[in-house]
Amino acid sequence: MSGKLIYDRIALMGRSAGAHLASLYAYRPTTVPVRTVVNYYGQNNLLGGYYDPPFPDPLNVRAILRDFLGGTPSKLGELYRQASPIN
Repeated sequence: MSGKLIYDRIALMGRSAGAHLASLYAYRPTTVPVRTVVNYYGQNNLLGGYYDPPFPDPLNVRAILRDFLGGTPSKLGELYRQASPIN
């Protein structure tokens, strides 16, 4: 072995909600260092997703985000920021 600990070579990959979780974990300063994140269409900015949903929006992104976080950004703006890997 080259002397590196195994956790020095961690990569996370996810799709959709899994990508969101992988990104949240990877960018937390208190976590095990992650070398790579492969994010397949996971949401990185939940405020942006709420205020600028896709068009057409077959999934009803706003309803999904309201259900996920328990309300709208106008009431839970800080929670939306904390749940966004971009922050």
